[in-house]
Amino acid sequence: MSSFDEIVTVFPDVKDVPDGLPLVVVLSGFSDAGQLAPQLDETISECGRDTLVAEFARDVLYDYRARRPVAHYDGTRTHQLDIPELQVSLVETEAGQQFLYLHGFEPDFRWESVAECLEELIIELQVSSVTAFHSIPMPVPHTRPIQSAVSGNRQDIQDEWGMWKPQTQIPASFVHMLEVRLHEASGGELPFSSFVTLVPHYLAEAEYPDVLAAALDRLESATGVTVPADSLEARRDSFDEKVSAQIRENSELESLVHGLELRYDEYMENFVKAKAHDVDLQNLPTADEIAAEFETFLASQAKKDADGDK
Repeated sequence: MSSFDEIVTVFPDVKDVPDGLPLVVVLSGFSDAGQLAPQLDETISECGRDTLVAEFARDVLYDYRARRPVAHYDGTRTHQLDIPELQVSLVETEAGQQFLYLHGFEPDFRWESVAECLEELIIELQVSSVTAFHSIPMPVPHTRPIQSAVSGNRQDIQDEWGMWKPQTQIPASFVHMLEVRLHEASGGELPFSSFVTLVPHYLAEAEYPDVLAAALDRLESATGVTVPADSLEARRDSFDEKVSAQIRENSELESLVHGLELRYDEYMENFVKAKAHDVDLQNLPTADEIAAEFETFLASQAKKDADGDK
């Protein structure tokens, strides 16, 4: 039995998938500052209709003791389990735009096998591009536009959205492996972009609507697909009002945000100059500082997951 047959089931509806669609990747379980993954997943699931194309074997890919399913108990019995899933769906928006969507939880095991299976699916379905999303905490203020780092081989996307371009080492996600393996398999011919959204570190644990708005803008830029988000602007305004009110009541927070604003504005000024003159950027946290911040965030997430299992 091949790895493909062992860990993934392709459904008959795959024959109805048009050739040349973009693939969008949103996985939970790695870094998810601002709760980007669940917000984006919910928004995509509500944007039209979806058809299941392929599903990966849960028992093969997940460690249920490390990522415990959620049990629903109604007072007399357990009637439902929410078990981690990894699926590929065909999504069609209400406007008739179509794309493929890899969603669910990052696998615990068999990363190489999953990447190989996805490579086969991508070839079979003649996927036109791959666009992935995740988010990390960053010492930036919520009072300024959200920025991104971009990994991949699309220079147009790098030029438009790649504000931060560090040379660093961080803990890898499955999407990092997928990028490397797809680049190797296609000889760099398959367009790939992974957006790393930079979320104010003091809002990393919150469900931050601005991070969703930023991701939807980048999704449209990279794929041409417009995913509507009902009431998003109202949610953004309400969230901003609440955060601003809390900051006004705390002088230490006010001072923190003001310092971040000065640092951000100085960096963006230097960034514009650097693009014009092709010079190195200054006054952004170093790669080591960001890696340390990232490690701290991941550790806090792991502790929160462990506490939830107790």
